[in-house]
Amino acid sequence: MGIYEFSCPRCGAVEEEILHYSEREAEVICAKCHILMYRLISLPAKTATLWNGGWNAGLDSQGVYSHALGKKVHSKREEATILEKKGFVSERDLRPHWFEDNMEKKLQKAKEQDKLTETYNSKVAEYGGDKMRAMTETFTAESCLDGTLDNIYSEKISLNN
Repeated sequence: MGIYEFSCPRCGAVEEEILHYSEREAEVICAKCHILMYRLISLPAKTATLWNGGWNAGLDSQGVYSHALGKKVHSKREEATILEKKGFVSERDLRPHWFEDNMEKKLQKAKEQDKLTETYNSKVAEYGGDKMRAMTETFTAESCLDGTLDNIYSEKISLNN
């Protein structure tokens, strides 16, 4: 079975017919003009078997650019899959106000770090440059042992104004 195209020389109508291989020379009559139609030469269908191993070579220009990955991917779904495998979390999966809450925590931690740094610097000036004494009075053994300093300095915070 094959699909054959026929064209009317008078009105230009094009018609497709599904014919058995043995019927491929059949005469087709135009429904409008009632004259014999000419068979057109059809282009072969492009299938994976005709393209051999490089059947997707023409698809290179398609796809979308992922700013998150810094490269072109075939689809947003592929981008999401790659990001998920790398451990990224989609913004829609975060709870409401997640970003604002985390920024508030970072600002609070930065204030605590700045306060301790200011205290240390004032003690250094107070004790005439004795950094050891300023260190022991600013960062007490109790705050070192109970985890307070670990919590405050768990990450370096730098906020640009």
